[in-house]
Amino acid sequence: MKFAVAEWRLAFEIAWDDPWFKIQTIVTSLVVLLSAAMYLWRLIPSGVLHGSLVFHYNVYLGIDDVRTWPWVFYLPLVMMGIVGIDLAASCLVYRYDKIASRVLLTVASVFALLMAVGELFIVLING
Repeated sequence: MKFAVAEWRLAFEIAWDDPWFKIQTIVTSLVVLLSAAMYLWRLIPSGVLHGSLVFHYNVYLGIDDVRTWPWVFYLPLVMMGIVGIDLAASCLVYRYDKIASRVLLTVASVFALLMAVGELFIVLING
């Protein structure tokens, strides 16, 4: 167990020395945190007031997913989990393959942006 912690720490320190990696990780983390905060800030009061929220809208079928308001926490938790795992994997892979690490980090960034847009649309449909 001690070896695993030392391995992760070393991988993180090596990756964190790269300016591109550092900036991309910070920006991705900020997108995740700010979009989740905006999403929760706007939907929790509406959900508590009405009891249920719309979680999916389709132009062909209309509203097709209505759930009780505690489901509001599901999307930000999933987004934080997936991006967190992707960032951790990117750190660990950086020592061995910088290109693969950058691809993982870029995938995390694109995923965070897509989820932020999805959260924005959910806020707009419930607003």
